[in-house]
Amino acid sequence: MRRIVTAAESPLALARSWLLARPVDTSTLAAAAAHGPDNLIVDLEDGIPFAGKPAAREFAREWLGAHHGWVRVNNVTTPHFAADIAAVTGLPGLLGIVLSKTESAADVKLCAEALPDVPIIAMIESAYSLLHAAAIADTPPVVRLICRSVCQGAG
Repeated sequence: MRRIVTAAESPLALARSWLLARPVDTSTLAAAAAHGPDNLIVDLEDGIPFAGKPAAREFAREWLGAHHGWVRVNNVTTPHFAADIAAVTGLPGLLGIVLSKTESAADVKLCAEALPDVPIIAMIESAYSLLHAAAIADTPPVVRLICRSVCQGAG
């Protein structure tokens, strides 16, 4: 009989499926996890409107108190970063941070200082960050990069 490996047991190098879920309530996160991704990413960034961020942080805290997952936080230059980090600090289910809009190694260092010994996946989302991708990737504790392409039309 085949044994199912949980996200907490799944080696990062073997993780092929990542599901980004908005923490609008814990049932939404449970439904996302039921799809069986190798890793679930709880989104505190773009998927959450400004007014909904405090509630989303609370749902993320509740979820990661009993389950495992990664958390996508707002960029270090935003007013939301500190609250995002405070919400997930010390949670037993936190597997790592997905740092949105990472522009430089300095962004990674700020995040790493806020959450020591927590793996970071840096999101490369601009031409500037793409130019600095090698330095970002070489900055501990970065374990992966996510390159995101956004097409913005003129009309």
